[in-house]
Amino acid sequence: MKTRTLIPSLLLLSGVLFFSQTLFYGFVSDDFYLINRVEEEGFYFCWGGESNTSFFRPAVVLSFAVDHWIWGKGAAGYHMTNILWHLVCSVLVFILAGEVLGNRIQALSAGVLFLFLACHSESVAWISGRTDILATVFALAALIFFIRGRFLSTVFFALGLLAKESVIITPLICLLLAVNLKQFSARRLLPAASGAAMLLYIAVRFAVSPELASRSGFSFQLQEIPENLLRYCFRVFVPPVSESLRPFSAEHPLMIPFLVMSAAAVVWFTSDRSRERRQTVVLAGCFFAALLPVLFMKVSFFDSRSERFLYFPGVFAVILLVRWAFAVLAEKKALVLLIIVTVVQAAGLQSSLLNWKRAGEMCDDITRELAELDPEAVTLVNIPDSYNGAYVFRNGLNEAVSMHTGMQVQFRKADTDCNHSQTVDVAALALRPE
Repeated sequence: MKTRTLIPSLLLLSGVLFFSQTLFYGFVSDDFYLINRVEEEGFYFCWGGESNTSFFRPAVVLSFAVDHWIWGKGAAGYHMTNILWHLVCSVLVFILAGEVLGNRIQALSAGVLFLFLACHSESVAWISGRTDILATVFALAALIFFIRGRFLSTVFFALGLLAKESVIITPLICLLLAVNLKQFSARRLLPAASGAAMLLYIAVRFAVSPELASRSGFSFQLQEIPENLLRYCFRVFVPPVSESLRPFSAEHPLMIPFLVMSAAAVVWFTSDRSRERRQTVVLAGCFFAALLPVLFMKVSFFDSRSERFLYFPGVFAVILLVRWAFAVLAEKKALVLLIIVTVVQAAGLQSSLLNWKRAGEMCDDITRELAELDPEAVTLVNIPDSYNGAYVFRNGLNEAVSMHTGMQVQFRKADTDCNHSQTVDVAALALRPE
């Protein structure tokens, strides 16, 4: 019994030690905006509020409100919340993998690999990236209770929708997982209950933000979907590649499709038993289903931008990889392979985390410098959007200075009238020795 709890506890401890470095990171980009909105309007702002925002993620806003109540403007507490939720999510991956694979060692391997997956930097190190963590926690709880035939599945699905709308695909994943279940009769009403919860969510969503009905939709072309799908399949296990390889990738556009298709072929043809192939199809189907809501967005090959969209789909990619490794290799060899993969993932994750550290430092430097200036006398140019994929001030600059000074400020930017003001190069303010 002690061994059953000791090993998972040690692994969680290793996760705490690894991610504790983010406690010293600062706020960046959207963090300033969300905290400012919580300060001004409280939890109500996600239900319309005075700002009439269409940001309808009450569970996320509630987590920010609680953090603000406890920690105020101390970034460490917000980062600690992200770490704790990520650890909870990794434990739920362990539990779900145990339900699907039926093997404790394999389930533990899946939980550990998910904990250190390289594409998690944006979700864990970026405070605002917790939207995907919270949504995934609730979605995984919904899947686990679905497998166990509990109506709590519908409750957690509803909570997931209140964290992020992308988990609306969870009922479809439930149906896919049902292929592996021996008895479905006790669960046959759960998808219907989840469907009712989904319809209620949609009704509330449009009631809170009526303008959504008049929007034309997302600006993307259908022909972009295959490319985006390949990007996600490639990046789920491959850390950002060096910028120096950009010319090579442009000269060889078929390289990524070739690598993805080769990996898929290896997994398929080495799964030689019908049950293994059925599990492969089911888990791959879950991965692709989880990607459906984000296929109109691109994930970057060369930095961590949009990696957060892989957080939920990554659950099924990890379980699939673990299932395949133990199916084609002896247990010890499979464990060695997965340990190597986990170490490589952790190294890639560490590299990306350092970018978020630097992005936070840049925000601090810029905020301090701008706090000394008169907003009416200057116009800002060259505002840094990101640092190696880690967001700096793609938005939230005015809110950052307001948090620092305690007064509301509004700087003019280069696209406004600057005939009678001094121009300030914002990026230059952050050029201090590292």
